[in-house]
Amino acid sequence: MGTRDLGISDFFSGKGVFITGGTGFLGKAVIEKLLRSCPEIGSIYILVRDKKGISALSRLEKLLSEPIFDVVRSASPKSFSKVIPIPGDVTLPGLGIQDEDLELLRETVSIVVHSAATVKFDEDLKVAVNINARGTDRVLELASTMKFIQAVVHVSTAFSNCDLQLIEEKVYPVRKDPRSFLDQLNGLSDEVLKETLPTILDQKPNTYTFTKHLAEELVNQTYDRKHVPVCIVRPSIVGAALKEPMPGFVDNFNGASGLLVGILTGAMHTVLLNDEYKLDVIPLDFITNCILAAAQRLGSIREWSAKVQVYNLTSYENPFVIPKIIPAAKKTFFEKPFKNLLWYPTLHVTSSYLTFWFLNLLVHQIPAHLLDAISGLTGRKKTFVRIYRRLSGNFDVVRYFTTRKWEFSSENTSAMYNALSPVDQINFCFDVPSINWDAYIRTYIQGLRKYALKDTSSADEGKRVVFKLQILHVLVTSLVLLPIFAVLVVLVNTLSV
Repeated sequence: MGTRDLGISDFFSGKGVFITGGTGFLGKAVIEKLLRSCPEIGSIYILVRDKKGISALSRLEKLLSEPIFDVVRSASPKSFSKVIPIPGDVTLPGLGIQDEDLELLRETVSIVVHSAATVKFDEDLKVAVNINARGTDRVLELASTMKFIQAVVHVSTAFSNCDLQLIEEKVYPVRKDPRSFLDQLNGLSDEVLKETLPTILDQKPNTYTFTKHLAEELVNQTYDRKHVPVCIVRPSIVGAALKEPMPGFVDNFNGASGLLVGILTGAMHTVLLNDEYKLDVIPLDFITNCILAAAQRLGSIREWSAKVQVYNLTSYENPFVIPKIIPAAKKTFFEKPFKNLLWYPTLHVTSSYLTFWFLNLLVHQIPAHLLDAISGLTGRKKTFVRIYRRLSGNFDVVRYFTTRKWEFSSENTSAMYNALSPVDQINFCFDVPSINWDAYIRTYIQGLRKYALKDTSSADEGKRVVFKLQILHVLVTSLVLLPIFAVLVVLVNTLSV
């Protein structure tokens, strides 16, 4: 049987895998999936940097104790011995890896999954470049020296070319040669960078998308010049798991998770979206499965492709539409509400900047100042205005993505999925058209409650909190609306005289 005939699990049998970004949300999901679904895998090497005096080994031990590995821990605890920490850092020359470890990787690794990145949208340009662009170049340089390398999967983002309306599955050229740009960047002072940043970003909204685009071009050049077998997987917004390792698993508040928590805890009451009210979200396990399928597909080809294969993984063909999932979300939440709420949760979705400005003033700013005034009178700490300013700042950063629409082609991704065996289509599913978004949002909310918020309260406890906040919500809303109503009455009477 040739490698092209092997299923995904069999393909990874006995192989060494090197993973960057393994302590991140997506990276640890890849590790977990390999341990659980590819039991005959060889060693899994994880690039881990020392952090705040904690060694790479200690960080790995802590990582493997997290809830995401509960299923593996229960079914096959001995498999953890296959996970080996490699002390290093993508920001350092040679990835900061010691010679002995470098030799080990060069002799034993067949597959590389590069998911390390800074996802902070407004990251300092030099920091973002060093991690997202130079870091990618360093990983590719190491991969080019691996004796048995079969596949390198570079995890990018569907928004790396967000300045375009239609995003196809190809690498788009950058205006400047990336390596020349990297050399020039070293000589620029922080003051000059600050002044010229808009020109440098060249229609990109932030340093994150700019450096991810830059990294893709570095991948493209390495593929052409060094013939390293590398492909690119471009997921959109990473959401909670649909099914694996546990339904609804999510342990952070990034992206869609932060938006949902903000709404469900009563912190956010109005959201500005594009005119179709779509948010491009993909479940965590779909991304993990797509990455492993891409590695298998690339590692099994017998002929060198003329171009780097790119796989867009988005919900464009089966969109996640906010108003459509609100009924299922409300039902799920109110059946078992979160206990720690900031306010009674309500939501007004709009695509109008003017409407959003007015609603933000009405349901965020005025109530926040009113509640802080009450807190001051009762001797409590004033927190509401500060909270809303922080939330407003956070959502200002992501507004570019919530208020725009894109078309994504996905022929490569669909072809890859359709080429899988029926068994692999079940065990490594990333068939976006099959997602039921109502079921997903129910799972998502339950996962946020259990894994991200770690809320162990009963349904009755949560309902009591909601009832009290609902009464307070009615009172405060009345205090806000009555003066407005009174002013309107006076204006009407004045105009009618």
